[in-house]
Amino acid sequence: MSDNQSGSAETPETIIDDNDTVTEDQYRHYSFTLNQEATLDLRVTVRSGPPLDVIFTSPEEFEQFERGNRMRYNEDLSMLDTAGDDNSITAPEGEYTVIVDNTNFGEARPPTDGQDNAATYDISLTASLPE
Repeated sequence: MSDNQSGSAETPETIIDDNDTVTEDQYRHYSFTLNQEATLDLRVTVRSGPPLDVIFTSPEEFEQFERGNRMRYNEDLSMLDTAGDDNSITAPEGEYTVIVDNTNFGEARPPTDGQDNAATYDISLTASLPE
């Protein structure tokens, strides 16, 4: 994220803009770095399939997730068992990871019907300087 020196209104910078499908018992992740404090706006829509967990965390906690351990995450920006939502927070500079989870790890649970319950989703994350 770059500094806005001109004094004009800042256009949000797109960090994530994706649509994808995550199969049952799988997840996707997106990692990024903020070079300064920013207001983050996370929008998710599950277009088809079961609800998902969308988890906003640090790279260190993502490693715990990958190991199947308990992890810490930001409750204000994360969306658990969601078919879609829009959340915003102000975050300090640092490294972050957003996880789109279609496993039994969080609150969302893929159906246990013997089918591959894939979920198709849209996700966007923008950052702007706090006012």
